Amino acid sequence: MMFEMAQTQVPLFEYDNLARDEIRVLTLLPGNDADPIRCEFKSLKRTAAASTFSALSYLWGPEPQDYETIIVGGCRLPIRPSLHDALVALRRASLEKQRLWVDALCINQFSPEEKKHQIRQMGQIYTCASSVTVWLGKAAGDSDYVMDTISAGRSAEYTTRRFMTAMIAIFNRPWFTRTWVVQEFVLNRKPPVIACGFNKPLISWTDFNDAYVTAFPQAANAEIALLPDPHRFEMLPLLDSWLEIHRVYRTFESFRAGIQSASPERPTYALHSALYATRIFQATDPRDKVYGVLGMTNPESQAHIDPNYAKSVDEVFHDATLYILCHEATPAVYTFLPLDRSARPGLPSWVPDFANLAAGRYMGVPSLVDKGEDLRHSGAEVRVSERGRRLMVRGVVLDVVEEAVKPPARQQPTGLEGVEVYLDGRLREVMDAVREWMRGQGLVEEAMGEEAAKFLGAMVYMIELSKAVDQMESMARSCTESWAEGFPTRSLRHMLVIGQDVQSGGDETMQVLFDQLLGAMRELTATIDMVDWRLRINDIALLLNLISNGLSRCGNMPSSLDPGRRFFAGHGGWYGVAEGDVKAGDQLAILFPGANVPFILRETNGDCYEMIGVARLPPGRLAMEIKSGRVGEFREITIE
Repeated sequence: MMFEMAQTQVPLFEYDNLARDEIRVLTLLPGNDADPIRCEFKSLKRTAAASTFSALSYLWGPEPQDYETIIVGGCRLPIRPSLHDALVALRRASLEKQRLWVDALCINQFSPEEKKHQIRQMGQIYTCASSVTVWLGKAAGDSDYVMDTISAGRSAEYTTRRFMTAMIAIFNRPWFTRTWVVQEFVLNRKPPVIACGFNKPLISWTDFNDAYVTAFPQAANAEIALLPDPHRFEMLPLLDSWLEIHRVYRTFESFRAGIQSASPERPTYALHSALYATRIFQATDPRDKVYGVLGMTNPESQAHIDPNYAKSVDEVFHDATLYILCHEATPAVYTFLPLDRSARPGLPSWVPDFANLAAGRYMGVPSLVDKGEDLRHSGAEVRVSERGRRLMVRGVVLDVVEEAVKPPARQQPTGLEGVEVYLDGRLREVMDAVREWMRGQGLVEEAMGEEAAKFLGAMVYMIELSKAVDQMESMARSCTESWAEGFPTRSLRHMLVIGQDVQSGGDETMQVLFDQLLGAMRELTATIDMVDWRLRINDIALLLNLISNGLSRCGNMPSSLDPGRRFFAGHGGWYGVAEGDVKAGDQLAILFPGANVPFILRETNGDCYEMIGVARLPPGRLAMEIKSGRVGEFREITIE
């Protein structure tokens, strides 16, 4: 209280100028809880400061209504509460002075010029730090139990429901969702140190990771085991939650492995690769979707992309797209960033919204062109108009869309009563049969209400989906008759469901299960004989549940059947799945010679087009048509 009353008598801290080759290092002084946080700054050459400080990674959080105050060199400096909590926790953890680098403090946030050159060095700063400390926030959701259990090495508790639930809660914390923290986590050679809650031990990421892999053994495998014991219905909510966080975990781990294995022979990521790897992460400032990954990119990307916050969001996205198309010479960015401009109507249609979190629904790079190597084209053949609005690229129109089908939306009932509205008389009998089966398995219906609703909601969704797939199959058969003998059902299933190149093998188990699912749903609408259906439940119940929870964010789920996409068929015999609101009259074209990526275009004014989105075509057909010379001559196409 005395400190608060005396604050107005303490002058505000003013930053000194910082040379371009210097960084500020913060010294956190020891003290008691009753004392204000006291610090000192020292400016050092970055090369001289290497390995003399620990870098702090934490969540900035939204703009607060009230700031906390720390004392720096005898002057007061307002800081966000989340950072104040981190400094309090670190001070409690040590009786010694601590040398830290903290972005919000060590960079003068009121100097655009300093921010510009310091942000360019952030990758090197985190790389040369002696260690990285991750502050996850205050104790919540049984996090103290997790930290104490791991610190004490009580590994027998890692597989208990309490520990698993608490671990999931930790991974659901906002820190794991932010773009900036990825580079902060992966760049340093040493595994980060995890801090969570006050007066709790700091834990190395190695120990934290071991606990996670023990709790969820599937995490140690490259592929998620989708079908554990289907009788363990009580674990379904936990499994659903784990599948959501596992993708984040895999991103951190795989990105760190890639960065740590980088060398002159194996350089760090190209910009488009870094954007792809961080597509599921968020940024308060949309420009940080680009600037926040620069520290992990190769020198060429860092030299061309300037972290200039004087530029608008649209300008940053425009410049990044143009760099990728012209200098990295790849259109791969279109395969994981949808061209939805609803949030940014000022963007040209060929510039993706890098902040669009629907980027998780990527179409998949290799399968687009029926080959496994990177998508490459001649950057010299891509140019823009003088004002930068129009993109000129070579391409050829293949077909005009005759019909487009929107997949059904997933049903998300919240209880059994929410399912009732979807059920006719026959399906009511099905629901009763499922309840009977559940009781036969010793399941308590009252405890299963929500899960049973999800299950039955998934059944309703699959029935609607089977109808849509039947329509798509009919359209595809009609198209196929014009260019091939027989109908390649397997190709359609791969295109619709697997989201992987046929030549890479795909996920055969998923394809078989999906076909069984559709077959079961069709039989379900034709007969009420539940003998066969009950036998199938053991095999597909969990898969139905996962689909009902919308797990297209898992890479091998049926990502092509997303409401944001359309199945289309053309007058000339082409069919496929495309991003965006495809309509009759749109044109199917391949752009970027060499990469030969299919796109849906819409004619606008004169000879100009709007880019609607990328398309997936039947595996093998595009390569066959190009090889035979039947696709026509490439010409310059203008997109605005």
